[in-house]
Amino acid sequence: MLMSDLFNKISKLEFSIFYSIILCLGLCKHSFGQEVSKIRIDPRMAYGGKVSDYFDQIEYIPLETTRQSLFGDITQMIVTDSSIVISDIDTRSVLFFSISGKYLTKVKLKSSQVPNLSIDKENREIIVLALDMELGTIEPTYYTILGTKENGTIPNKMAFKNTNLTSIGGGYFAGLNSCNFLSSEVAKDSIYYLINIYKGKSLVKSLLPYNQKKQLAFCYLGGTLGGIENNVISESCFYISTPYEHFLYKINKDTAIKINQFVFESNRTIPSYVLASHDLKYLDSVKRNNQNNTEMITDVRNIFFQKNHLFFKLNPGRYIFHYGSEEDNQYNFIYDTLSKRLVSIERLSPDENNYFLPFIGNGNMMATNGLYFSSGYFYSSVSSLQMFNAKENTKTRMPRYPILLQNYFETQNRKSNPVIARMKLKELK
Repeated sequence: MLMSDLFNKISKLEFSIFYSIILCLGLCKHSFGQEVSKIRIDPRMAYGGKVSDYFDQIEYIPLETTRQSLFGDITQMIVTDSSIVISDIDTRSVLFFSISGKYLTKVKLKSSQVPNLSIDKENREIIVLALDMELGTIEPTYYTILGTKENGTIPNKMAFKNTNLTSIGGGYFAGLNSCNFLSSEVAKDSIYYLINIYKGKSLVKSLLPYNQKKQLAFCYLGGTLGGIENNVISESCFYISTPYEHFLYKINKDTAIKINQFVFESNRTIPSYVLASHDLKYLDSVKRNNQNNTEMITDVRNIFFQKNHLFFKLNPGRYIFHYGSEEDNQYNFIYDTLSKRLVSIERLSPDENNYFLPFIGNGNMMATNGLYFSSGYFYSSVSSLQMFNAKENTKTRMPRYPILLQNYFETQNRKSNPVIARMKLKELK
């Protein structure tokens, strides 16, 4: 697919969906024959609870606000052992902060460019991809984790050839591909692999084959896997779910094993008879009717297991950016595979363990990307507006803030930079 065709296509979608697609191109084969157990999910029936029921060691890291470091909303975030790196679409910037939140440096892009972040954990490099909306180009630049520009030979960098690689351990990387095609194109009777596994610069394995012609609906309606950059990589494997058909796979460097299938209410997913259709005009009408549908669940992301608890995030056709417990903006869940109890992370209530303050934000990052995981901790961003509003609304509870938060509330205001919430997941029974 020509890059210009890709940008012409995605310019018609909501920007958040464009951003998700351009980050993680990839798809391929529809499997009808293999029966797997069903995981039935109804977000309307999700419970709430207290944040301390699931997370502990909750701490807040204010991002330093200066004239140079002030930005709007976090779109993406990468946390290393020494830094917090964020991208902001509004200011077309990538900002580097220390792990304690001190401002380090900023990368400013052109007004026509959109930033996208990835990390090469093996080489401890941050890769800033400038996606040009006008020219349809992708320009990679490499930085140290503290924001110093690298002067390596770009053609020799692995990420230059595949811009969405994720380290899965042992020197192996997983990259996503696509079987998607435009209505002006003819579907090919060819195999497209959903996932490629690399070691160094070498392709060592291709997994999950899809055929554009035989799986016409699947490739035309989506053709794109949800990103794996926020997935928990454990024991050199990760979980991923295919869009619309919602099969759940366990992936390692050698195999892709189908283990489950998510099942949602009929009004929130594409019916199987649509996925079996080969009528392109009909599929085009389905696509146009659903691409901005806030109720439609396109795919499931950020999947991992802790014992019998399944953590995941729903990705809709269109996001709603506001905080609350309405059923149409519940995105992040915990599902007990034994009791069948479903908990919405958005419905968890702050308590004394986190000073009655919000622990998840209502901006772009939490909705589109969900919680970020690094080195045993989960991270989210909370706007200063949310923080100060919560402080005002919980005065009667007399929370005992640590010195860091006391200083934050004394020196900052509702327009200051967001605060990063860092929390440890409890060992659930």
